Amino acid sequence: MFAAAVPETAEPAGPELRRAQVEAWVRVGGADLLGRMANAVGDLARAAQSGEMLERRDVAIREVQPACVDLREVVRDAENYFPVPHPGVDPAWSELLAGFKTASADCDRAVREGNLELFVSSMSTILETGRSMLRVSDRIQALRTGG
Repeated sequence: MFAAAVPETAEPAGPELRRAQVEAWVRVGGADLLGRMANAVGDLARAAQSGEMLERRDVAIREVQPACVDLREVVRDAENYFPVPHPGVDPAWSELLAGFKTASADCDRAVREGNLELFVSSMSTILETGRSMLRVSDRIQALRTGG
């Protein structure tokens, strides 16, 4: 009965609109998530470097496991936030969240079970994903400044 005056295909967002969208993503919570993620990775790396951690499971459970859980919680918050509004960045963001999610769960399980091999593997993935996070963060910053 009523015909909608909506075009069948939407125009792709231009660079100015994309930049504004990315800026809003950053200001409304993206920067906070990136900062919390970086802090969680740093806390985990520091806790994992403790010499006692490898020799005493109680130290690992007390110091490393909470850091694993913190990273997993930041990832959960990031998954509940809206996607990065840029098709060139969002897939990389989603990939790094998936990497951190799996690795933080593996880290937690490794500490609880005393599985050194799984712990080393999870830390390797966390560090590799951390490098990806830096690249994504750099790309987001470049988009904000018109790059």
